[in-house]
Amino acid sequence: MSCESTTPNLPVRREGERGSAYLFALFALLVLSVIGLSLALVTQTEVQISGAERQATRVFYGADSGLRIQLANHLVNGDVEAHTRAHGNPLVLDQRTILGSQMSELIEVSPFYPIFSGVCNLCMVNQDAGYFAVNHALTSTALRIGVIGSTETEQARKMVAQMFALQPWEQTIAALQQAGDLSTIKY
Repeated sequence: MSCESTTPNLPVRREGERGSAYLFALFALLVLSVIGLSLALVTQTEVQISGAERQATRVFYGADSGLRIQLANHLVNGDVEAHTRAHGNPLVLDQRTILGSQMSELIEVSPFYPIFSGVCNLCMVNQDAGYFAVNHALTSTALRIGVIGSTETEQARKMVAQMFALQPWEQTIAALQQAGDLSTIKY
């Protein structure tokens, strides 16, 4: 009987293969880190883009609301005056303080200008000649302003202009005079 060992043949280790699994694991970690960092960068960019889009949309709808508010004031109260910061009476949408800076969202609305008087097509009172179809021009600007200390920074601005055809409308000289000088309209 021979006394030979019954252990299986183990593969022979070569010196050039030492640490190859460690290098493969390091390479895999490097690739995963690059993918993770690129996803973080893309996510950060998307957050900035969506914030700017939200701000632009909010300011646009603020300007559109300014038109509707001025139209309602004109129809109900006969108010045709401008609502601007220069006149000291802007329409304020929102004011809040965030980390020591004050954010304000304002609407500035031009005066309600009658620019054309014509025959009222929808009226049965045309024979009287006291009622007209009057086109009015109106401009609304919405602003988002940040104030840090005494420095005022404009974050966003949108301007919306619209014409309103109001009929039947009793046009009077007093209403035209109340609208102000038409030469002050900025084009």
